[in-house]
Amino acid sequence: MGEFTYLQNYAYTLMKLGFNIFLTGDAGTGKSYVVRKFIYDAQLDGKNIMVLAPTGIAAGNIGGVTLHNQFNIPLGPLVGIKRVGKDDSALENTDVLVIEEISMCRIDLFEYVSKLVLRANSERIARGKKPIQLIVLGDFFQLPPVTTADEKKVLDNYYGRDIGLGFAFESVYWTLHEFKNVILLDVVRQDNKEFIEYLNKIRLGDKTCIEDLYNRSSKVRDDSAINMCGLNRNVKAINDRGLSKIDAELVEYQSIITYEDDIEGNEILKNSTSVEHILQLKVGARVMTLVNDKDGVFYNGSMGEVVDLAGDYISVKLDNGWTVNIERYDWPIYKYDVDYSGTKEKLVIKQIGTVTQFPLKLAYAITIHKSQGQTFDKVNLSPYSWDCGQLYVALSRVRSLDGLYIDCEIDPRYLVISLGVIDFYNKTVATANQNITQEEIDRISTVVRPKSDRISEDTVKDMNKITNMFKSL
Repeated sequence: MGEFTYLQNYAYTLMKLGFNIFLTGDAGTGKSYVVRKFIYDAQLDGKNIMVLAPTGIAAGNIGGVTLHNQFNIPLGPLVGIKRVGKDDSALENTDVLVIEEISMCRIDLFEYVSKLVLRANSERIARGKKPIQLIVLGDFFQLPPVTTADEKKVLDNYYGRDIGLGFAFESVYWTLHEFKNVILLDVVRQDNKEFIEYLNKIRLGDKTCIEDLYNRSSKVRDDSAINMCGLNRNVKAINDRGLSKIDAELVEYQSIITYEDDIEGNEILKNSTSVEHILQLKVGARVMTLVNDKDGVFYNGSMGEVVDLAGDYISVKLDNGWTVNIERYDWPIYKYDVDYSGTKEKLVIKQIGTVTQFPLKLAYAITIHKSQGQTFDKVNLSPYSWDCGQLYVALSRVRSLDGLYIDCEIDPRYLVISLGVIDFYNKTVATANQNITQEEIDRISTVVRPKSDRISEDTVKDMNKITNMFKSL
């Protein structure tokens, strides 16, 4: 585990032992990196792993499936449902369930999925299997779940209280999972210690660093950088303006959606990718790629300029100097199913649809919400923010202060943080990164593996060195 930080190794070891895990930490601390490594190794060990996320973008980032697609969950508030879903053979054959971006999983969605897990566990135990190991990861200091005003009214009425932002941790089901809390501390995305310190303060709502961060950021707008704004209408206006300034023919590309079996017309599939369903371009337009190139010439988030609009491809001159011909891309839409053909039930990915489109979007501007999960070398930021965690997400999308231009002074009122999240993390910190006892390991081992394969006492001692590493917020 030499490639891991100490706390990443701690998290990985707990996952290997079979504990339910809540993995959190600052943006860029490597939460997804640790989980990907665990998933890879667990699959080599023959375990069935299901990887899900509340949004299409988040699912794509970790190579998983959306919660709605997997469990056929209807859109809108999930209230008054007497029986959730139907008996799910895929979930019943899942050894480990991973949920990415748990901060964006609304309380009603989390409860719906928790009920599915509890029902599947009953069936697994009856069949002599251990319960599903549940690993959730994310940062509640980042963007909250999306809830419209009408949806909030319905949910407030259902729960008989103001649900606030509707975070998953506010559900009674959160404690039922008995998560081991792990907080990663070492930021690996940015290597600028000064910038990391600013981001840590912003994340926790410390407004004292705002003026200094603004003064230390770049004072030169970079026309090649993406503009980041809080409001959709501002982003649309910037993209429309950028396109309209180009004196060239406008070409429009419509996505093609193919459905499998009997799910034609399912609106959930339409929202399962980051694709632009109506893509309007001109030669000279500023664009961003939405996928990784198999040859490594570009990656998801690479920037460039359209130089030719041919029928079967779009030619783009990338900022890295390469000119590439980008063809239409098939975004497969998946869900997990069970293969019974072998000696043991095996979880497999089944394609339920395809979205075909050029993997490009206009890149004059992007909303802060849609930037979550991405990293940019250069950003021109309009800092107006109103949502919890919004300013923090915007600032942490760029690699360094040198690449960050802020178009006006940051009003301290733009830094919004949830008191509920602070209270939750204060409680979480008290039980995070703690000693694991041999008794706990024995309790898990009786279910996970035979005693002869228990973790060594030396490893327990090693991990217990972590006891005093973390202090309360």
